[in-house]
Amino acid sequence: MKKRLGTSDYWFLIVLIIGSLIRLYHLKTLPDALDTPTYIRGAVGIIEVFYYSVRPPGFPLLIVLFILLTNLIFPTNNNIVSTYSNYILSAKLASFTSGILLIICSYIIFTKASLKYFGENKKNREKSKYTGLIVSFLISFSLPFIIDSALGLRENLLALLIIIIFYFTIIKEKMKLQDNIFLALSISYLTLTLLTAGLFSTIIIVFFFVISKLKIFKFKFETISIKKVMIIVLAFILSFFFWLLFSDYRFGNPFYNWKVQNTFYLNLYSSLFSSISSFIQVLLNGILLGIPLEFYFLFVLIGLVFTILSIYILIKNIKKKQFLFIFVFIGVNFAYLSIFVSIIGFDLDYRVILYFFPIIFYLGAIELGNIIVELNRKHKDLKTFMSFLLIIFLITYLIQRYIKAVSLNPIIYWIFFFINEISLLLLLLCYFLQNKNKNKID
Repeated sequence: MKKRLGTSDYWFLIVLIIGSLIRLYHLKTLPDALDTPTYIRGAVGIIEVFYYSVRPPGFPLLIVLFILLTNLIFPTNNNIVSTYSNYILSAKLASFTSGILLIICSYIIFTKASLKYFGENKKNREKSKYTGLIVSFLISFSLPFIIDSALGLRENLLALLIIIIFYFTIIKEKMKLQDNIFLALSISYLTLTLLTAGLFSTIIIVFFFVISKLKIFKFKFETISIKKVMIIVLAFILSFFFWLLFSDYRFGNPFYNWKVQNTFYLNLYSSLFSSISSFIQVLLNGILLGIPLEFYFLFVLIGLVFTILSIYILIKNIKKKQFLFIFVFIGVNFAYLSIFVSIIGFDLDYRVILYFFPIIFYLGAIELGNIIVELNRKHKDLKTFMSFLLIIFLITYLIQRYIKAVSLNPIIYWIFFFINEISLLLLLLCYFLQNKNKNKID
């Protein structure tokens, strides 16, 4: 018997269509990014079977598929200008496709993840659907994801791989052969797209596995299976050392990728171990400057109230498996990146932390999904007011990002920014006060 589409499914289709059209518009109007040619160089190297790019081949491999497609549709006849135009289009289509897949997978994966949190019954399935819907909405209309999907960059792909790994590692428990293969391929592809992402994801998963085994924590859940951990570790080792060996063969240095792209970072690390005082100074810079800057970008790009709500949900449920994993996963990554952020300061490109946003969206969306379903059970006047606040929040979320994109008067942007923040704050206050009164009556 086929499952019928629910209201949230139809809303998701609308969100997906609008999000796709917005991305198509920006795909046409925005130029490629400064980094795009480096990925194209890798894609051409794959085609010519002579890989000479310092970029790992993960994202270039996806570009290759679109180069083959665009060459079929738009033959270049060996014209250099036309050929390079096709390369640029292919890179942008790779980002665009990753962005669309991210919207789709966010709805599916976070619906299933929130169902684990709410519990299996009809009412909770509805809550879970709306949680997934909110996440997909926020990604669809998030300006950083929209821009990145039009520039020929890899961050949408990284975010997609991160949530897929999160699903197979933490959410899905009964793994079939194809699931294990997909998990292994996801880890390998993440590693060969961004080496540090694969490295730290693997380390964090192993660390989570170890601490969740310790009796001192007394967690009430079954940790990750040893089979999953072994698959993840083996997939990472094979892909990581493949790249190191290739780099040593091609460039004469297994760490040539990091040397070229992060000279200033490696210079920092060359003095990092020269003395205890320099080591302490770097750590202090990360703590005192890097971490506050990370939260600054979260507040600006995601929202102050929404970020605080996400942190509250995370802390409230810290002893539950998926939330403890999110805490460890994002916490360790942000701790590492804080050192990187402290070097660049306010000139930080948001892409450094962008691929963690869907999981942060998910944390806040849990409460919003719950509110949407509970609105049907509120007093009529309160339901009307809270529904109005929710609509205002979603509309201003969309509008303020459009204003930012087209560079309208910043005063207008900040007006909508504060309306967005206040509407969400009032919505949460109404919901929590209502629940508090209900508990007193009960």
